Amino acid sequence: MRSKKLFILFGILGFVFVLIIVGSIVFHVSEDGVSVNILNDGIADIFESGFSSGEFAEEVKDAAGIKGGSIFFISKNNAIEKIKTTVPSAVVSSIEKKFPNKITISVIKKVQYAYIEQLDGGTLKYITVDNEMRILGVSAEKPANLIRIYIDKSASNPILNPDSVANISETGGVIGVRETTLKFLTGLFYGLAHFNYTNMSFIDSVYVFSGRDELYVRMGGTVIYISGADNMFGKIHRSMSLYVNGSNIHNADYYRNGGVIRAWGTDGLSFEKDGDIVI
Repeated sequence: MRSKKLFILFGILGFVFVLIIVGSIVFHVSEDGVSVNILNDGIADIFESGFSSGEFAEEVKDAAGIKGGSIFFISKNNAIEKIKTTVPSAVVSSIEKKFPNKITISVIKKVQYAYIEQLDGGTLKYITVDNEMRILGVSAEKPANLIRIYIDKSASNPILNPDSVANISETGGVIGVRETTLKFLTGLFYGLAHFNYTNMSFIDSVYVFSGRDELYVRMGGTVIYISGADNMFGKIHRSMSLYVNGSNIHNADYYRNGGVIRAWGTDGLSFEKDGDIVI
């Protein structure tokens, strides 16, 4: 009887041992079992979405730090925090465990839209931001092919010493400006993106005067003047439609070769061919 019990006990232990060995193989997530899915955040034509093995996807994958181990013991929260602090241009949408041994990291790639110059202790720095004014990087080199944003001093808080710049850029923090300034700029960028005006090389610079509740967008000889940060979506739509498509009276070239396009309120729109705004 005793030998029979021992036989059963050893049989159970052996079965558990086999399960552990098989489980460690079947449920083991290798580095090759981790994939990155890049999502489109609604900004058309800026980047391709979908599963990717490109440089950005590899950067996200490396940052997650999933180098192997059982799928049961891999912490999604740890991976999210690592990506957040290492790759500020990546916003994690989800991390999905796919049994038995696959993990998919879905991220939104934040795109550099613009830059702001900051003089810090005699050194000129360039702060690059996305469409939500989140800091993606701080560099001593002037960025190419990005919109330059000018913010009047009254619009800015006393922000961004070198240490806070570094900390914010690591975490993807929003640059420290007035709420009105944020409404102007995020509204401008989302309006441009929604109407597929994503090739923004035609925009020379953007000026924000939140103390006066005004936004200016300079495009060659033409300036778009927007009064008030409310209803930015409609104002951008009206003004950019005129600039890009023209009207029933004049073709687009008429509006692109100098003048001032003004947008205000819920439906206000005007154009002054001989007008100019000194900024």
